[in-house]
Amino acid sequence: MQTIPFTVDGSPHITPILPRKSNVLHSSNGSDKRARISDHNDSSPVICIGSRSFAETVKVDTKKSDDLYNLKFGKLRMTSQTSSISLGNTHGFPADSSIDPESLANRSDFKVRNSSTGGKIPIHGPRRMVRPSRVLIDDYDVTGDKFKVSKSEIANYEAICRLAQSRSSNLDALYFGGVRCTYWSLGESMKPGGKVNNFVVAAFCYHLFCRPDGHPDISKRHYFFSNISENLLKDHDEVAGDVMMRAFDRSSKARPLFQSNMLYFPTFYEDHWFVFVVDIKDKKFVFLDSYYSEVHAYQQYVRAKMIPEFQFWWNKFVKREMNFEQYGVLYPSVPKQSAENNVDSGIYAMMFLEHWTSPRSSLFSLFSSDDIVNIRIKLANEMLFNPRNTGNKTPVISFDLNEEGGSE
Repeated sequence: MQTIPFTVDGSPHITPILPRKSNVLHSSNGSDKRARISDHNDSSPVICIGSRSFAETVKVDTKKSDDLYNLKFGKLRMTSQTSSISLGNTHGFPADSSIDPESLANRSDFKVRNSSTGGKIPIHGPRRMVRPSRVLIDDYDVTGDKFKVSKSEIANYEAICRLAQSRSSNLDALYFGGVRCTYWSLGESMKPGGKVNNFVVAAFCYHLFCRPDGHPDISKRHYFFSNISENLLKDHDEVAGDVMMRAFDRSSKARPLFQSNMLYFPTFYEDHWFVFVVDIKDKKFVFLDSYYSEVHAYQQYVRAKMIPEFQFWWNKFVKREMNFEQYGVLYPSVPKQSAENNVDSGIYAMMFLEHWTSPRSSLFSLFSSDDIVNIRIKLANEMLFNPRNTGNKTPVISFDLNEEGGSE
């Protein structure tokens, strides 16, 4: 049973007829939805409006706060003293100028690269480029984008170079399965301006072999020591055949040579390093040289000697027909050392051994002559601290750079 409410005079209270709800109105931007309930026949000024969600309220309030902040500081004028210190001495702005973002964009001396705002023009003018004081710059720390070196790497590198002239110079810095390299060889080869000797290149080849992806079964790449290349530059009747046989046989045990993609022969001839590559996959004889070009007499001579000699020893010990007579000769474009530079060819050769993998390899995007100083630091650290290196690392780890000659 429902009870009907009565008024004071005893007559029943009848619910009045209410006006219908109006349609929900949408804002033009579609984000702020408001429902307005009104009676078209009613002149009442009261309007019921829907509320925003919490996320929309935060968004609107944040925008208002940003607008107020930018409005406040956009009208701020710098005093002559502050302007001369922070702007006048740095970007050439007059001392009594007002900071106007639009005028900054039109200035010829404003460069996007001078700003740390990702290309956007900052509200308060371009920020200064911060450069460290010269007293805080390390001797070997060269600013390069491609090969960054840490302070610990620089400290290790300096220790290696100093140990080359210390009582520890005869200790084995690198030892990979019978391949030895003393601190004298490593330090003298990798120091700034040092000429890389064959012991370091041999250790570097074994370093590449010992990497997780360096085994020929995975990489399909074989690295031969430089003494094999020296024999390829001689007449075969002047070469000890057992040396060549041992080199080909030992390499084949890791992976058959004819089933490989690349055979690398780092070569030192007339005080210069280059890399001779037998590219089995692409059927090319490749010469990677950082100094001499294809038409130079140097390369004409080594090319005429090495290709026939390689074919002779291959047919003698591998005995697998590969149609080498149909292989082409390739001189890829590689980073070059300057005409005045006669000491860095070994570093270039080590980079070619590690990074050249096919005729489609572009080494220009990897490094240039400006990176050689940092590359020396990187390679020395990588070889010394290779997990497979069983050489004596203690002299480097315990070396005290603050003491004359370090602690040994």
